[in-house]
Amino acid sequence: MFGHYTLKFEVSGNPEHEPRFLGSHFGKNATLTRTNNTSISAVAVLRQPSGSGLTIDLYHNPHARVTIPLRLSASLVRKQYAKGLDDPDRREPSVLDLMQSVEWQEWLDDPEGKCDREIEKCLREFRDGATS
Repeated sequence: MFGHYTLKFEVSGNPEHEPRFLGSHFGKNATLTRTNNTSISAVAVLRQPSGSGLTIDLYHNPHARVTIPLRLSASLVRKQYAKGLDDPDRREPSVLDLMQSVEWQEWLDDPEGKCDREIEKCLREFRDGATS
């Protein structure tokens, strides 16, 4: 929706120095902007987490000409994400939120291992779904 999410780190040429987080932003290839695709009110992502039923997460387009009222869609979706919402359960996670998560720390501590585990998890879910 807003382009590639980019995390910026400063990396020294000295291998003894730890990378330093500089911030984040949405980068190139945004498809929903003030001038493009304003007819799209939201994007819904349908998921089926392992061991549960189908869920819908709704990402509201802040540039939409016609918005979907949060109260109207609340009963239909698991979570809603929209810029500027005061309810912490109904907003996009900030970088600080992400940095405090266990999953974020796993990516920082062991990116290759975490990647391998995520691939294995996806394959396991795919195989389990194919056999049921």
